[in-house]
Amino acid sequence: MNEAKIRKDIRRYLGSNTVLDIVSEEKIDKILDEINLKYTPRHIYGVYDLHVKETKISFIGTVLEIKSKDLYKVLKNSEKCIIIACTLGIEIEQRLKQCSCIDLENAILYDAVSAAYIESYLDDVTLKLSQGYAEKGYHMTMRYSPGYGDLGLDVQPKIIDILQAQKRIGLSSNDDHLLIPRKSITAFIGLQQKPYINLNNRCDNCLIRNICELRKGDKNCGTT
Repeated sequence: MNEAKIRKDIRRYLGSNTVLDIVSEEKIDKILDEINLKYTPRHIYGVYDLHVKETKISFIGTVLEIKSKDLYKVLKNSEKCIIIACTLGIEIEQRLKQCSCIDLENAILYDAVSAAYIESYLDDVTLKLSQGYAEKGYHMTMRYSPGYGDLGLDVQPKIIDILQAQKRIGLSSNDDHLLIPRKSITAFIGLQQKPYINLNNRCDNCLIRNICELRKGDKNCGTT
């Protein structure tokens, strides 16, 4: 995995104004070593033919239909869609709870490191998929997750059902549609014949754009 990007994302999760001292950097090193040693991220995905009409997206062979202007912008030229889910597992949830009872500062670091770690893992998986589908003549769109823009979290249980994620990788969601374990990600990725040009403003699709500390400094998640 890209350690430089992991460290960049750790700072993003901790907050744009966070200054890490030598002790904190050493703690992050130890946490990364522990995650590498003790925890194994897992992922599953399915590939589905699409029927896209206006803002209604149907995934052929499933009962899943989504109405979303923002997801439509991503998938409008796609013939197929990858639905993917990944998780660091329930064991790291237990470790985070343990940390929060013993050392709150370390728990905050652990939370940020594990979030950045699973994000980087999914980046690697996405890159490999992109390379494989490029050989078949497909271009991949950006990765788009529930909670972005107008794509609500209520689609999470449907993704879990379609992928049989609870049975296969232990991934579920609670009554508020939050993923369990928390260090997990689901996403949609389009496959299309023509090169993908991302015209979506990442900030426009963000739920915290109005209170984001990065934007106050004329930055965003891609420039920190």
